[in-house]
Amino acid sequence: MKKKLLVVWDGKNRHPSTDQHKILWQNYNTYNKDIEFSMPQLLEDDADKFKAKYLELIYELGEVKISGRRIVDHLKVRENFSYWWMTLLVEKCNYSKSPQISNIIKLICLHDWLNSKNYSAIQFVSTNTALAKSMKLLADSLGIEFEWKKIEETKSKDILTRRIYNYLPHIFKAIIWLSYYLFDRWKLKGLGIEKWNNSIATHSFISYFFNLDESAINKGRYKSGYWSELPNFLNEENIQSNWLHIYVKSKNLATTHSAKKILKIFNKEYKEKQNHVFLDSFLSFGIVYKTVFGWIKIVKQHAKIKKVVEIHSNYLWPLIENDLKASLLGTTVVHNLLYYYLFLEASKMIPNQNKCVYLQENQGWEFGFISAWREFNHGDIIGMPHSTVRYWDLRYFFDSRSYNDKGALSLPLPSKVAINGDVEKHQYIRSGYPMNNLVEVEALRYLYLTQNNNKNISMKNRTVLVLADYLKEHTNIQMQLLVK
Repeated sequence: MKKKLLVVWDGKNRHPSTDQHKILWQNYNTYNKDIEFSMPQLLEDDADKFKAKYLELIYELGEVKISGRRIVDHLKVRENFSYWWMTLLVEKCNYSKSPQISNIIKLICLHDWLNSKNYSAIQFVSTNTALAKSMKLLADSLGIEFEWKKIEETKSKDILTRRIYNYLPHIFKAIIWLSYYLFDRWKLKGLGIEKWNNSIATHSFISYFFNLDESAINKGRYKSGYWSELPNFLNEENIQSNWLHIYVKSKNLATTHSAKKILKIFNKEYKEKQNHVFLDSFLSFGIVYKTVFGWIKIVKQHAKIKKVVEIHSNYLWPLIENDLKASLLGTTVVHNLLYYYLFLEASKMIPNQNKCVYLQENQGWEFGFISAWREFNHGDIIGMPHSTVRYWDLRYFFDSRSYNDKGALSLPLPSKVAINGDVEKHQYIRSGYPMNNLVEVEALRYLYLTQNNNKNISMKNRTVLVLADYLKEHTNIQMQLLVK
């Protein structure tokens, strides 16, 4: 009896034209609707269902019990906070940090789709080793024969030292990262702390020292693309403010020396009106000790957590494994724990605050910050998504049960979320976010558009404006497409 074969084509180019049934893993364009199926289209046709299934999986992984205690409990670092909320699994950054998330959701969709078909064999064509392993486990669970035809991979263009680093075990990566970070950032230690410690301001803002207005910097003024005219407005209204910055290297501020110089200028320029400090200003040997000690404790939890997560995630395990390792052994855990202890120190040192607003992207450090801020009984915490909330940007979404858990180690949520549009508000409500915790505001980041609304643009020489991506590699793809 002839096998009924399904080819799963995970290539960017078109599959060679044949009369075989096939699923295009990355492409929407199908030429023969009877035998060709688009996985992205199948997913979009029932997007809410599969998005919810993925969020459900992540929630339930945290609830899996080992010796009667949840993984959330095993990763407790203080009485009121679990490191679980800082892991890559919870962060769900599917556009850069965790590229396999899209494949996980597609594989859940494929499982659902195969249940109504009668294929007896799958031929998978791809470069993706982890995805091939997961697809084989899925095929085995359904009693379907499996074959992997590996496509030759494009050689990495990374420099040699980067390639060597990428192949190192996660623990070695963590040691290298921490050593370099401390060597680079120790120069910021103590900067602005005296003003922070003696501040009479009662409103704080957590921001990135990035996306700063270059013309404003040249005049010694603080103006950020994230906050637009807000700092200037606060000054005019005589509202004093504290600014805690996470330094991110950029073209304008490429070194810690240049960042340190600018921060000093801001503090001198604004005197008591604005207090500026870096998160790295709170570095100390005590913070480093706590970070390393906390890292070692979490590393010891890895083996038993890995075992139960592998069982619970079933055929998805090969796609989850690396994120779990990075989160419990590698750079991610050291980075996030360091930030957590720095936020604890910053929250302890500042006089009591009425309100704090932070840029909300639901990165791991944010949950550590919320917990640290609350531990020292400061006032309301307001999360502000600084741009639109994309449907598939999974960082902004959680299983609805996460919002109802009020235990000591529950997901740390802000007091309010500052929503800047109806679409964004609808996304939050659909995901089960408590409506009473949503506040509608203006999108500060786009206020500059009202100043540049020139209706008298000449159409004589037309120019095409290309809106590129945040990530360089995605922008390169867009440019190649434009050239074609």
